[in-house]
Amino acid sequence: MEVPEQVENILKTITKDENIDEYDIDIHAGNKKGDGFLGELLFLDVIEKKTDKVLSLVFKKAFQQANLRDKMPIRQTFINEIYFYEDVYPELNKLQSDGNITNKFTNIAKCFYSTLEPCKEYIVMENLKAKGFEVFDKTKLLSMEHIELIFKTYGRFHGISFALSKKNPEKFQEIDEKCVNVFNIFGTEDHFKTAMLTMAKSVYDKLIPGEDDKLIKSLEKYLDKGHDYYLEGINYKGKYNTINHGDCWSNNMMFKYDNGTVSEITVIDWQLIKVGSPMHDLVYCLYTGTGKEVYSQLDYIHKIYYNSLTSTLKEFNLDVEEIYPFEALKEDWQVVSKFAMMFAFMICKIKLAVQEDMFDLTDFDTKEQRENPMFKMRVADSYDVMMKDLVTHMYDIGVL
Repeated sequence: MEVPEQVENILKTITKDENIDEYDIDIHAGNKKGDGFLGELLFLDVIEKKTDKVLSLVFKKAFQQANLRDKMPIRQTFINEIYFYEDVYPELNKLQSDGNITNKFTNIAKCFYSTLEPCKEYIVMENLKAKGFEVFDKTKLLSMEHIELIFKTYGRFHGISFALSKKNPEKFQEIDEKCVNVFNIFGTEDHFKTAMLTMAKSVYDKLIPGEDDKLIKSLEKYLDKGHDYYLEGINYKGKYNTINHGDCWSNNMMFKYDNGTVSEITVIDWQLIKVGSPMHDLVYCLYTGTGKEVYSQLDYIHKIYYNSLTSTLKEFNLDVEEIYPFEALKEDWQVVSKFAMMFAFMICKIKLAVQEDMFDLTDFDTKEQRENPMFKMRVADSYDVMMKDLVTHMYDIGVL
C-alpha cells in the first residue's frame, strides 16, 4: 500500500520531533466498518533503520466527502478531540502535577500530531496495541471486573475535572463554551430521531402481552417521547457538572490483561467531549455495555465510582459531600438514564449487527440510506434479550 502524501509529510514532522533520521514504513490494515463512524483509521509502524526501534502509530483522518461534511458534524468532532489533547488534558495534568497527586489520571493515548486544516483534519496517536492493549470485543458484555476498572478510572477523571471547576472556574467555563455538543447536533437531525423511535418501537414490539404488561405500559410513552428524553439527557446540566468523556461505549476503551484478568485501561476517542453531569459517562457505558448480572449490583457500582471520586477529591483537599453529594449522584442517575436507554437501543444494535450489514458515514449517499441504514441491519438474537433486560431494569429502578 502506498503511503498518502499528507501522511508522508506528517511523518516527517513526527520523526523529526522523535529524533528519527532514517526509517522504513510498514502499513497495516485500517478500521472495519462500524469501528469508526466519523473518520478513517490507518495503522503503521515507523522502523528506525539504525536501531530497528519501532514507533507504532494510528492516523485518524476525517472523512473528506463534501456531501458527508455538509450533513454530519465531522469537523466539529475533530475540533473537540484536538482541543482535548492540546488544551484540556494538559490543563488537567498540570493540575495533578501541581497538586502532587499520587493516583493520577493518565489513561489516555499519547498524541503525536494533529491538524485542523479544513478537509484534511488528522490526529496521530500511539498505537496502544504495541503496548499490549486490546480492543474489547463489542459483541460481548463487559464483566463486573471491567466495570469496576472503568468506573474507578472515570472517578479519577471526574474528580480532577471537579477540582478544576473549583480551583480554576474561568478555565472550566472556557472548556464548557469551546466543546461542541455533538450529541445535540446528531439528535436534532430528523433521520436520527426516526431511527431512534423506530428502534424503540422494535424493542416494544418484542414484549409479550400477558407476560410483560407492566413493561409495555411503561415503555409506551417512549414511542412518542423517547427522542425528547434523549435530548433532555444529553443537554442535562444539574448543579454538579464535570468534563465528560462523552462517547463511552466499549469500543472507545482499550484494556490490558494479566493472566486473563483485566489490569489496565486506556480511554480513547474524545471526539464527543462536553461538559455535563458526570453520570452521562457512567450510564452510557453501563447500559450499552453490560447486562442484568451487572445491573443487579447497581448500588455496589455506585460505591465503586464514588469511592474513587472521593479519594481523588481528597488529594485536592476537597470534600466530596460538598462537591458532589451521593444523593445527587443517585438523582442525576435517574435523570440521564432515560437518555442512555434510548441510545442503547441504537448502539447495541450496531454492536451486535452482522459485520457485512455494518455501515459508516460513507454509505450515506442517498436520502434512503441516510434515513434507514440501521433498519436493514441483521442483528444477533442476543439483542432482543439484552434490550428486554435493560427495559426491565429501568422499570425496577423507577426510571420508566
